[in-house]
Amino acid sequence: MNTLSFEDSPSVQQVIKNAMKEIVSQGNYESVFLLTDEGLEIARYSRRDILHKKRAVEISLLMHKVQKIIRNIGNLATIKEILVEDEFGKKLVFRFTLFFGQSVILVAIVPPRKPYRGFSNQLEQLLTSLQYPVE
Repeated sequence: MNTLSFEDSPSVQQVIKNAMKEIVSQGNYESVFLLTDEGLEIARYSRRDILHKKRAVEISLLMHKVQKIIRNIGNLATIKEILVEDEFGKKLVFRFTLFFGQSVILVAIVPPRKPYRGFSNQLEQLLTSLQYPVE
């Protein structure tokens, strides 16, 4: 009987990266990153290296501050997403969620005329399934 041991299982980061790779490889995202609210990288996949670690920290810290400011200005509950779109339709998506009880940000760079919401939801569901695996 061939059993799978814990050592044979891919790491949480590798599972996330594999899902990211699939989305990027299909052309739906150019790049995608999962960062803690302190800017620490959990996982990333990109066709090219466009977000250096120092910049990732800055973006994560800044977007968490922007999220808080927007919540206060609009008297909003928790903000799920911030979307920035240029004049050509390229999008920068910031999706806020929890992962193992910590606030994280999913950053996706989306080419023009490509859907993103379903893929962001898919990654968010993966994060949930990794926290609460079904036995």
